[in-house]
Amino acid sequence: LQQFRDWSWQEYEIMYNEVGIRRSDHNWPESVFADKMSAVVDEMKAKGLLVTSQGAQIVDLEAHGLGIAVVIKSDGGTTYLLRDLATYIYRKTQGFNKQLYVVDVRQSHALAQTFKILELLGYIENFQDAVHIAYGFLTLPEGAMSTRTGTIVGVKDFLDDAGGRALEIIEQKNPGLSDKEAVSQMIAKAAIKYFILSRNLKNDIVFERDNALSFEGNTGPYLQYAHARINGILRKVGGDGIISVNSESILSQPEELAVIRKIHMFPEIIERATEERMPNYLCQYLFELSQTFNTFYEACPVSQEPDETIRQTRVALVTATAQVIKNGLALLGIEAPPEM
Repeated sequence: LQQFRDWSWQEYEIMYNEVGIRRSDHNWPESVFADKMSAVVDEMKAKGLLVTSQGAQIVDLEAHGLGIAVVIKSDGGTTYLLRDLATYIYRKTQGFNKQLYVVDVRQSHALAQTFKILELLGYIENFQDAVHIAYGFLTLPEGAMSTRTGTIVGVKDFLDDAGGRALEIIEQKNPGLSDKEAVSQMIAKAAIKYFILSRNLKNDIVFERDNALSFEGNTGPYLQYAHARINGILRKVGGDGIISVNSESILSQPEELAVIRKIHMFPEIIERATEERMPNYLCQYLFELSQTFNTFYEACPVSQEPDETIRQTRVALVTATAQVIKNGLALLGIEAPPEM
């Protein structure tokens, strides 16, 4: 069994490294909790929660609107619910006072039962102690991915395919770009991450490769390109990139003020996305910021502005926009190459 786990982790780590996911500090498979379930059963019995029904051991949660929770089946087999109870309790003894369950929406009822039993046992005192971060189902345009039908798309296969397509686009648009292969891989990773993160995670997602890789619209490659384009502007115009405290009094055009207002919203958006655990808020903000910047750049000259004070302040505004987009993408786990 340990050998199979080791083989599995070897493959997982390849995928994790490909997309930049940090491995968790602890690896606690189900076997860790096998000898801890009986103590949970005894505790439920002592609290008067566990009763026998048609040969099965259950917890009646009807009064809480959660139906009947089966803990031990009539044939003596344990359920996932019991393992989840033992897992939560063990992790709490290890110092994890707040536990987030990133599990698809189809497990909402089962986890609600788990959390309610833990509450009745006294392990959960606040509804924030255990939180289900539910996400929708990911499918392809052809339908659900399935190993049986051979419609599974592996991460490495997708990245190789997407990286190849991105490299073709780079060869057409900027053949002289250095590190083309490295940049193409950044684009491929941005495509897959951003496509998923930019959607409401509670909804089902139909993954469309061509849309994910598009350099137009609300996509990862588009935002990477927007950032690279802004960096290109800065290389041409120069400047120290410092915004003075009275920038808003210097810049009075509506397009300038729109960018300033949008930049000021960045901390608020991060806070909201974090509190509600909805990364799509940040994605939408970055897309809107890039569009607002485009409107500003078309309406307000930077390098050709005759007033030096206004020119340098606009340069600083350009610098700030590039930095916010870069920081926002970094929070999403996406690299922003300076050139594309």
